[in-house]
Amino acid sequence: MFVSPIPPEVDKSAFSEHEKRMLKRMEETRATGFGYFMLQSTKPFTIGYAVASSPLAVLTYIGEKIYSWSDPDLVDPQDILDTVALYYLSGSFPTSVMIYYASRKEFPAFQLPASEGKFPLKNKFGFSAFPYELTCYPKVVLATYGPLVYHKGVSF
Repeated sequence: MFVSPIPPEVDKSAFSEHEKRMLKRMEETRATGFGYFMLQSTKPFTIGYAVASSPLAVLTYIGEKIYSWSDPDLVDPQDILDTVALYYLSGSFPTSVMIYYASRKEFPAFQLPASEGKFPLKNKFGFSAFPYELTCYPKVVLATYGPLVYHKGVSF
């Protein structure tokens, strides 16, 4: 998941209607659905053990995200139950959120776009966006962060 502000030098008026819809969804997600991210990235074991303490808590926490981050017409309740059972029975939920905490040290590199030809990303990279994606960026924005060699966006 790539998270970064849009560089001020990017001409937003040139974005396609699809790109504008992607950015609107991303802004809405940041405004109303990023609390989990802040909690998991700052207090992973607090939320990890609280959620892991009850199968109902795991179901509530994971189920809400699956429904809000997916096409609700394609969500299979059995898949949710299987996922909840996997996390609860294996006791793996507390460690599963550690990636958010561990990734915090990388965020400063992506808070400002490349300047004077110095990109935060040195290696070639690609980006794919899928329907119901939480963070999507137009190709022109991603290209300011490094040598973008692949970009695929799916309409929603």
